[in-house]
Amino acid sequence: MLTLRLKGLPPEDVRQLNKRFDEIEKGNKVSKVTVINQGSASPTEGDKHFVHNQITPSAEWTITHGLNKYPSVTVVDSAGTKCVGDIQYINQNTLTITFAAEFSGKAYLN
Repeated sequence: MLTLRLKGLPPEDVRQLNKRFDEIEKGNKVSKVTVINQGSASPTEGDKHFVHNQITPSAEWTITHGLNKYPSVTVVDSAGTKCVGDIQYINQNTLTITFAAEFSGKAYLN
């Protein structure tokens, strides 16, 4: 069994990750994965992060994150599948991601 201890992950994201890992487990790719939310991280405990929830399907996402840096970005669609887009940094607090098609999902910035 693999246990991931994550700081600052919202409860809904923990539920979605556990659901996704349960689906993977059914395919016999792993034995078991459990995600445990350890509470929020303070700036002294680690790097700043931001989760953008794109509810309305769109081919262009503009994200104002307030991290005061140029973060790495991982995007997943509403089914949890990783997606690739063209990222343009407007400044240290705003970026735009352009995709080939409209969809909703989440962008994880770190």
